[in-house]
Amino acid sequence: MRTVTKTIVAKFRQAGLVVALGALALIAACAGEGEVGSNAWSIVVLPDTQDYTESFEDPFESQIDWILDNIDALDIRFVLHEGDIVEFNEVEQWRVAQRQLGRLSGRVPLALSIGNHDMGIEEWADVRSSKIDDYFAWEELADKSNRGGRYDDTIWNSYYYFAGDVTEWLILSLEFGPRSNVLQWADDVIANHPEHDVIVLTHAYLYSDGTRYDWGRKGESQRWNPHSYDLQPPEAASESRSVNDGEQMWNQLVSRHPNIRFVLSGHTLNDGVGRLTSTGDAGNEVHQLMANYQHQVVHNGQSRADSGFLRVMEFNEEGGAVQVRTYSPWLDQSLDDPDNLFTLSLK
Repeated sequence: MRTVTKTIVAKFRQAGLVVALGALALIAACAGEGEVGSNAWSIVVLPDTQDYTESFEDPFESQIDWILDNIDALDIRFVLHEGDIVEFNEVEQWRVAQRQLGRLSGRVPLALSIGNHDMGIEEWADVRSSKIDDYFAWEELADKSNRGGRYDDTIWNSYYYFAGDVTEWLILSLEFGPRSNVLQWADDVIANHPEHDVIVLTHAYLYSDGTRYDWGRKGESQRWNPHSYDLQPPEAASESRSVNDGEQMWNQLVSRHPNIRFVLSGHTLNDGVGRLTSTGDAGNEVHQLMANYQHQVVHNGQSRADSGFLRVMEFNEEGGAVQVRTYSPWLDQSLDDPDNLFTLSLK
């Protein structure tokens, strides 16, 4: 079934048409966007869902329905959540998140990044404390073969494995404003997996102007930098007080490893998208992508809290290309502007 479906989808792509599979629309390429081929496999990226867990569960449910219905057709091998799963670190909102994301368990592996809204007692990220581990068990996010390891006994900082068609992949999920000791752990993880291509998943890394968060040079001119949050641990341990933003993560971790291919993040509002390709120390290209489709972000002249947009990254390793598409199962709408539909090189 998957081979037949992919062949049909590929033919429609060549014509620049959008394809429907049952009642759910598959995402098709626009003419001139670059073809990744019919042998592509996919990962799905869920940007911030905080509005959905607080007030609009239906778009969230439609996203999960669409993923489950298209696992085979799009050969979805992993789902990545970029953080801010909930609006407030409260029981009722975590129950909504568990109710929807929990449906992926046993069907497709899931990696969660913890965002600033996922932490806190009195307000967002006033402490490094979260209820996330009460609702998402490490053993339920992915099968044993997909689970790599964790920094501690939480899922805040963890890594996962999955197989591409050519390459073995590692997903490294890091907390909001990662602590320096976490970055050292992450550095060791990647150094110990030189045979894997790496996707770094974190909440706040890239700003909407296509530059990394950089408190040292830009300060408050970039809104919502991790350094502007309290982020104090309840136990106030000195080694846990450190905070690192995107530029610090680049210098201490990302630029150092030739096998890091992508950094994915959410968090930033403004127009809700950003993209940057940088050259690492070994001359490798690192694609850094930000997506966040929330009520304060305007798309096609509309601003709405229930937009339901997600991203599909289609990998053709043999062809050396990744096509990124943006689609809302809730609205049955694709975003085809250059910020939301584009092709990246894997070479």
